[in-house]
Amino acid sequence: MTESSQSLSKNALPQGTVTLLFTDIQGSTKLLRKLGTSYGPTLGTHRRLLRTAFAAGSGVEVDTQGDAFFVAFRSADKALRAAVASQRALLSHEWSHGEPVMVRMGIHSGHPTVIDDNYVGIDVHRAARICGAAHGGQILLSQATAGILSTAGDGDLHLRELGVHRLKDLEHPESLFQVEARDLPTDFPPPSTLEPPTNIPSYASSLIGRVAELEDLEEMVGQDAVRLVTVTGPGGTGKTRLAAALALDILDDFPNGAFFVDLSRAQSDAVAAEIADSLGVSIDGSPSTVSALVDHLSAMRILLVVDNFEQAVGAASLVAELLQRCPMLTMIVTSRVPLAIDGEHQYALEPLGLPASSTKAIVERSEAAQLFVERAAAVRKGFAVTADNASAVAEICRLLDGLPLAIELAAARVKLFSPQALLDRLGDRLKLLTGGRSDSPVRHRALRTTIDWSYDLLSPQERAFFRDLAVFSGGAAFEAVERVLGMDDDALDLLTRLIDHSLVRQHEGLAGDVRFWMLATIREYSLELLESSDSRADLRSRHATYFLSFAEEASDERADRKTPAPDLEVEHDNMRSALAWFIKRAEAGSENDALLGLRLASALGRFWYTHGHAVEGSAWLEQTLALNSSAPI
Repeated sequence: MTESSQSLSKNALPQGTVTLLFTDIQGSTKLLRKLGTSYGPTLGTHRRLLRTAFAAGSGVEVDTQGDAFFVAFRSADKALRAAVASQRALLSHEWSHGEPVMVRMGIHSGHPTVIDDNYVGIDVHRAARICGAAHGGQILLSQATAGILSTAGDGDLHLRELGVHRLKDLEHPESLFQVEARDLPTDFPPPSTLEPPTNIPSYASSLIGRVAELEDLEEMVGQDAVRLVTVTGPGGTGKTRLAAALALDILDDFPNGAFFVDLSRAQSDAVAAEIADSLGVSIDGSPSTVSALVDHLSAMRILLVVDNFEQAVGAASLVAELLQRCPMLTMIVTSRVPLAIDGEHQYALEPLGLPASSTKAIVERSEAAQLFVERAAAVRKGFAVTADNASAVAEICRLLDGLPLAIELAAARVKLFSPQALLDRLGDRLKLLTGGRSDSPVRHRALRTTIDWSYDLLSPQERAFFRDLAVFSGGAAFEAVERVLGMDDDALDLLTRLIDHSLVRQHEGLAGDVRFWMLATIREYSLELLESSDSRADLRSRHATYFLSFAEEASDERADRKTPAPDLEVEHDNMRSALAWFIKRAEAGSENDALLGLRLASALGRFWYTHGHAVEGSAWLEQTLALNSSAPI
């Protein structure tokens, strides 16, 4: 046994505060293929050089496997000096293959446990992951080690902060530092760490324009004092798309990730549950959903994008509480109205830039026209701004106030009409709304005009189908559409036509199930039609009865059932709507609807309890029980 190897024996592993050093050769497999039989001597030289440096720092060799070392030091400073000496020895040695052996190194200090002449514990895993994040020739160390060093910053040793990074299999991210020393390289790619987790939607179609807005918002969110930004504006301005693009752009600033929460179908009392669901937070054992959220978020550097908050503005106090109790949480909210809470920074999103004139060159440069052209080209191949149509395209964008949703709906009609024909039709409709209610936002009136126009393009059968689809809250599967609307063989064809008209959208889930839904603004328009329809009561009753059967089937726990239980979470909004209808009918004197409402609430009881909706479920049960107080149960 050599003197160096004796000094590295495992006879006395350090205990207490220990600094752990992991090393391995970067690209060792590639080097083996290159060197062939010469790899063995090269590996032996690499081991000798490193062991000599480790011995000089009184390191204790814990384990050696292949080209990797695991060494423990009683002193963080000695571990650092040994790592630097190792890198210098590797770089200065004259290797037979003509280039240095590149070794990555990771250092972390902690309190590992000694069991059977080895270390165990999270500190061991953290040190190994830090080594895995380094590049050949680079030394990385943790915040824990940096905090106890006395030599860093003295003489030829310095630390460079690399920011916070997520390491594989470790719950909490790590602040990493790069060791910089004389005669060692300093330029390396970013550490090989994990991308922060996210469910932020990445849209297939591109975000048109909004360069200045993204820059403004990135600067705003980047300020330490700014933790809540509310992007405000009327429906159809593109708030959601902009917030999603912003979140993806700044994702690396949030090592615990960025998460999207859609409140388009939520009421104020359901916001906490919606956030918990998006984050995958379990509320088991917590006194409330809010407590579970705080426990989960309090130590995380995380970004929440909460969309459509105007649907649940009564929950603004929840946002304030989360920000107060979770000091590293940042939130981007989209809403038609401000939250009006302390610490809110509002960003009013304007419509897309309009053409300053009707010349082809100017029109092509405008954001609104670019959006129109891109979406039009998707339905009519090769569509572009020309000298002949530039004036019509410019006027369409102006008449639609540069609103992205209105422009997209209009552009979809290029499949049927030329820009001038579109302009003629839009112009007639817009004039009808000029000088409308003064308390109605101008842009909302412009958007309504676009939907009016799209509705007028439908056949009578399509109009009725579009109207009746509003009975569903949060969309519906095809089976539900067929059963509730009673269209049988025509339903699929009508859905397809409404999708072509950009009035209905479809989404395919992970299991391949397809749901059909409307944008919130378009459903609002459709719902107004339904509320004034003679068929409303019958349709609402069919809808409620269908989802009662759905809920009872889902709550059936028979062991011999041949099909999986239906998903109640995805249909929760339809369940709420059905309950509200049964209660309304019961309050009007219908004993049968009172009983049906109680049956539905009872069928949903277990779902509410196990999915974080216990408070809401209790309220529904109390209402339905009260309406059945005189009935034998």
